[in-house]
Amino acid sequence: MYKIFKLTVCLIFCFIAASAQNKSKISEATLNDILAIYKTTKQDAAAQKSYYKILGEKVDNATGQIREWVMQAMQEQQELVKHYKPGYEHKAGEMNLFPLWEEMPGPVPSLPEARLTNAAKYQAYIDKVTLRKKQLSDMMQQQLTAQRNDQQMMIADAKAAANNNAVVQQMGGTDAVMNMSEAERKQAAQKAAEQVVNNPEGQMSASAGLNAMMKRMMNDPEYREAYNKMTDAQKQEELKKYMTSQPVKRDDKTSEELQKNVNNTSAAMNIDMVIAKCLQQMQEATIPYAKGTEQANEFYYTVYSDIEKWYKQQYDALPLTAQREKNGLAELMKCRQTIMHAFQEKEAATRTILWNLLKTNTKIAFGEFNDMIGAYPWGKAKNASLVDYNYTEPRVAQALTSLYDEMIRMTREAEALTNDHKGKQEQFEILMK
Repeated sequence: MYKIFKLTVCLIFCFIAASAQNKSKISEATLNDILAIYKTTKQDAAAQKSYYKILGEKVDNATGQIREWVMQAMQEQQELVKHYKPGYEHKAGEMNLFPLWEEMPGPVPSLPEARLTNAAKYQAYIDKVTLRKKQLSDMMQQQLTAQRNDQQMMIADAKAAANNNAVVQQMGGTDAVMNMSEAERKQAAQKAAEQVVNNPEGQMSASAGLNAMMKRMMNDPEYREAYNKMTDAQKQEELKKYMTSQPVKRDDKTSEELQKNVNNTSAAMNIDMVIAKCLQQMQEATIPYAKGTEQANEFYYTVYSDIEKWYKQQYDALPLTAQREKNGLAELMKCRQTIMHAFQEKEAATRTILWNLLKTNTKIAFGEFNDMIGAYPWGKAKNASLVDYNYTEPRVAQALTSLYDEMIRMTREAEALTNDHKGKQEQFEILMK
């Protein structure tokens, strides 16, 4: 669905870009017509109403292609929303980012409404998200402190790293080594080293088999999904296929631990895959917004530039009075301001729609991650080693923090747009007095 959406958006933008040189400007003749009509309004309320109606029609015609893109992009997004369904039903008390995401205040598209908007609502939301970030950070710090509050927990991390060494594995692991006498350790180390040197392929077969299995899980989503649906007995049989050559006999407890490690690694891989997938989709979700912003910048810059060129020509043509003042300057300035304001209203609406497209597309993009964190077992990995790949809480927390940061970034952008709209309305009201 994302690929179809991206393709359609790209085609629309190509059409706009190809036509921009001919249709993205407002002609001098059109501006002259608007000025001529404006001069007839004076203090006549009915004439002024007619003028603004005609002005609106001409601005609508000039912004037709931007409007066409906006409508098409909104239709594509509606299709995206229609086909999206959350994969998990969150229960009360579970982590769910969607409600907080939906609370995010957007830009105010109406210039008059923007002038009256209290910007405090943006800071209030930012404060709320910042508090969530702090609560997450405090929770992680508390868990790490609880798990690493004495020397034994620090030793656990060191042991986990040491157990990856082939010689240590041959000696029975760090626990077995620690229970040996000095003489026993020397003898066991010498024997283990000889076995590693004399049979390196054999020593690596178990590790290689496990690595091969993990690699397939990472690169083959269908296999990973099938493995997760297996019974415990089926998982044990699957593991044996990959570990047919084992130089060291393993008792039932060791095999059970190995199977548990495979299961945990598979779960950790799933989490990493979800995070990576959602990150990629979030990047893709920015494409319509980025390209739309680029087109809007180019379009409105051209329009405002055309208006200024026309204004200068009109200004230079105004006759001078005996006092060396331009006759009709005030009327010309106000006419220009009404034209600018009409386009600014269209621009504000366009940029607001682009922002809302980004908001909705991004929400759908991280939807699978939001499903995952609903039932995520926070704090269940008691005494987990920080060097253990299967300890996923820090990675999940980091992804959450990134989403909180995105909420704050988008809110600040919405606030900046609203302030820009407010400033344009205030300028219009001052110049039209």
